[in-house]
Amino acid sequence: MTVSGVAKKRKIAFPTAQRAIDKLEKVGVLKQTSDAKRNRIYFARRLLDILDEPAHV
Repeated sequence: MTVSGVAKKRKIAFPTAQRAIDKLEKVGVLKQTSDAKRNRIYFARRLLDILDEPAHV
């Protein structure tokens, strides 16, 4: 996800989306994919780990 994508999807201002993502990154929910200064992309590692787990049927 990107800050601009979150802002657009949630219909909030870019700075508001940035603060929310910063908070989620600070507590370890999100992680930035690279060291880019612009157009940063974030992902939720734990969520991806869960999706990679084998299905239990």
